[in-house]
Amino acid sequence: MKKLILLLLVLLLPAGSACTNQPTGTEPSATTSAQDLGAFVRQLDLPANLTIAFDPDQVPSVPSAAAYSADKILLDVAAAKKELLRHEVAETKAYAEGPWFRTGDSSLAEYLCVYQGIHQGGLTYTLVRDGSWLTTRLANVICAEPGPDDRSNIGPFRDACRKSAFTSETDLPFMDYADARTALLDKLRSLGFPKAQIGETYTLDLDTIRAQHEIYRAEARAAGLPEDAWPDRTWSEADTCYLFLCRQQIDELPVFGLSWQGQAASTSAAGDPMPASDMVACWTQDGLASLRAYGWYALGQREPDQPLIGPTQALQVVLDDLGGVILSRPTWLASLELCYVSLPDRQDGDGFRLVPAWVAGIGEAYTRPDDDEQTAVPYIDYTYAVVDAVSGRKLSR
Repeated sequence: MKKLILLLLVLLLPAGSACTNQPTGTEPSATTSAQDLGAFVRQLDLPANLTIAFDPDQVPSVPSAAAYSADKILLDVAAAKKELLRHEVAETKAYAEGPWFRTGDSSLAEYLCVYQGIHQGGLTYTLVRDGSWLTTRLANVICAEPGPDDRSNIGPFRDACRKSAFTSETDLPFMDYADARTALLDKLRSLGFPKAQIGETYTLDLDTIRAQHEIYRAEARAAGLPEDAWPDRTWSEADTCYLFLCRQQIDELPVFGLSWQGQAASTSAAGDPMPASDMVACWTQDGLASLRAYGWYALGQREPDQPLIGPTQALQVVLDDLGGVILSRPTWLASLELCYVSLPDRQDGDGFRLVPAWVAGIGEAYTRPDDDEQTAVPYIDYTYAVVDAVSGRKLSR
């Protein structure tokens, strides 16, 4: 009888250990689905001050992926001038970032810098009408940056610049959204950019622009900021636009766009920030009015495909890491996404290695020590936990 009980225990052990969702590092599972993740999250007993703020049933995965060697892309300057500049070049300068060009005059000017020097992997282009920089004006109504919406909670501004105030994929009078999206992707291809994915998109209509600007002014006024920090503005249909936040796509996965801290962060005062990759485009009634892109990659050698761990195993790595510290502030897991992340090639010195990884966005609310406890509004900070999707090893600090 004792032998029978022992045999049953031995047979049950693998199933019991699998239910802990611990990553093995040597035998990653390629079968974990979003449904498995949802069931796992719903039975979690989370530590105090920690919540999960993303929908676990909406986390996509792929069973396998390949790593790549890569370098920052170097766009062709002549092609960029041909595709973007609509007027004759009036001024040229050689900056450390790369060649810079200006066209037009005070009524309509264009500015282009193609990153060929200390910055590579993209360019900046801006169309300026009557001396008014659209991107500067819109900075008071929307935070045109990738990531969570409450990243715009800076200083006294809580409701201004919210991306969520604007709808997505709705049409403006001058052009349907679908046509603007197609036109942008065609333009990016003609410029020599690799395949792009629309990560976020917003329709900036006139009524919402005006409403958001009034919120900005009210919050600035309430905070006692000088009036030149919240100027009154006259808005028109010329300010309406489609805002596109784009990411490079490799095979089925996007490249993670935000910088994060690698594990060698303790070796220098600046830490060990991993490269960011970004693209923001504004499409107005004038067409492409603004394009800012940096940190995009030209792929090199493709390594063999490897099976990937699923989202449950990746989340368990993050939870194990958070379980080792006392969370004294409200903390939440804002997102979990399978991406490519960029690692500097320490051996090559100049190149990079793009590897598939699970990236968890971790939000934290805090108040500054010098804030009045009665009126203080929590600041929001985000860090990113990065887990190698092949080995299950944590890559971030």
